Amino acid sequence: MLEDARGLSAPLSEAVQALKSLVDRLPQAFGQNAEVVALLAANDKITVEQGDPKAEAAVTAAELRAVAVDTEQLAKSLSHPASALFLMGGR
Repeated sequence: MLEDARGLSAPLSEAVQALKSLVDRLPQAFGQNAEVVALLAANDKITVEQGDPKAEAAVTAAELRAVAVDTEQLAKSLSHPASALFLMGGR
């Protein structure tokens, strides 16, 4: 249990702001990785231990795109608490 939050308000806000900044970049990063995987597969530059490389690459690219959508929602969900923490102070 916290007895005194005075020293925590700024670091907590900074930590959440830093996480939000990273999360904001995730959709683009996952989307770009999906495009690279698709490009490599289209140019026969991928090998896999089992299965068809192009099929495996297509599945992986689709999964990365799905994660990009998920992280877009996470970024939206973080917006309000990040803003609220920025305006909060401890006593």
